[in-house]
Amino acid sequence: MNLQKWWFFVSIATAALGGGCAVEIRDYSSSGSGGQAGAGGQGGQGGQGGQPGCVNPGAEGCPCAADGTCNPGLSCKEGTCIDAFPHCGNDSIDEGETCDDGNKVDEDGCSSTCQIEAVCLVNHIGGDPSVVSSIRVDQDGTMTLADLRVLDGSHTIGLWPFRQRAAARCGRRVYFTLQTSDSIEAVEVTPTGKLLPVGATKSVPDVAGLLCDEKNNVLFVMSHTDTVDVRAYSIGPSGELVDVDHKTLIFPVGSLDTVAFTMHPQQPAFYVFGGSTSGINPAENKVVGAFVRYAADGKMTVDQPSVTADTGEGFFHATFLSTDGKFMGFTGYSGGGFANYELAEAGNIPTGVSPTYSGAGFSNGYDAIALDGDLFYHSHSDANVSACRFTPGEKATCLTATPATGGLNRLYLAYGGKMLIAASGYGGAIDTFALGDDKTAPNKLATFPLDKTESFHASALVPCFHAP
Repeated sequence: MNLQKWWFFVSIATAALGGGCAVEIRDYSSSGSGGQAGAGGQGGQGGQGGQPGCVNPGAEGCPCAADGTCNPGLSCKEGTCIDAFPHCGNDSIDEGETCDDGNKVDEDGCSSTCQIEAVCLVNHIGGDPSVVSSIRVDQDGTMTLADLRVLDGSHTIGLWPFRQRAAARCGRRVYFTLQTSDSIEAVEVTPTGKLLPVGATKSVPDVAGLLCDEKNNVLFVMSHTDTVDVRAYSIGPSGELVDVDHKTLIFPVGSLDTVAFTMHPQQPAFYVFGGSTSGINPAENKVVGAFVRYAADGKMTVDQPSVTADTGEGFFHATFLSTDGKFMGFTGYSGGGFANYELAEAGNIPTGVSPTYSGAGFSNGYDAIALDGDLFYHSHSDANVSACRFTPGEKATCLTATPATGGLNRLYLAYGGKMLIAASGYGGAIDTFALGDDKTAPNKLATFPLDKTESFHASALVPCFHAP
């Protein structure tokens, strides 16, 4: 053997015997035994034990089933079933989760895949005393009373309950107004739907409505007499309201009878409209709108007036935006008018643009919810709920008319748009409707009568769970 080959083999032997080379030592159960150590060297590492065989394809860590599927909560990746929600159960809401209660147990309101299993509709019912109730609405449409709280103050609803749409959800808290005492109150909704009082009383007269930016913890309060006052409050850790900003909007439309407002779906901004209900002639029912932008701390910048809109026949009293922010609709209370505008830019109201009208299909409508850009739902005081659609340059058309328990409903979409909830302003009941695959044919599931038969004041939808 020549000198070069001899040195090569000596180098290999030295390394194997541990000459200056650190070797990580691990403890492997059922592993092979390591090689014996030479003088001054560490023994070779044993082989790792084999993985136990999988007797249940589709289980976590096992091969996927023959059809490529895995057990619930798992997903098939490269032929092996892995946890589809690896962070579920860590008590923090992560991407793909709608809740996380710190465990992976079903039937406790937050499922084993960290998805909400129920919602609660919180209703403010007027009277003396005033009452707040929490109704749990399950995915099959059934409803259960979760809690009922009698308030210290009273609330006179009056003849026109739709003029005070004063309830706003801010996280797990719901803020509402007591009209008689000119105060804003709040309750916190526990995970099981129980109602806890929040020390958030604020004296604000003539409240016409509330809007909340949950991301920034800012509550906007609209009140009106001959003008519209918009107040912004930051929400403290315990729910207390701290004054941030105050703007006064002047609407030159004569007697200011109706105020409507809607949050922009894509921008930190909202619209406020003021109108007169002096008659059923469309020419007498013009409204003027303001576009209110705000910063994260609630400081407001107002573009006003930004439009004088023709809302169609009847008394103006409601407005809404499509989910893409490109369409704006107005409804009239008496006479059945509905007018829709196509916005030139998302976040701006066109001026001098004639709306597209629709007629009697919108008779006496109260509220509307836009879905998927051009599809929305509309309620009527004649106790019908309709799925409607509007397209650029065409009249909005109602595709269906499903009877509801009462009229002047507040409408809510739940469970990924598969359910419509209608809370009746006239009739004292809540209806649930299943929506078909095309979401245009509401099918009534159940009705829940409220404790009081008179019109209730306002409501808000909050995630809630089954009672333990």
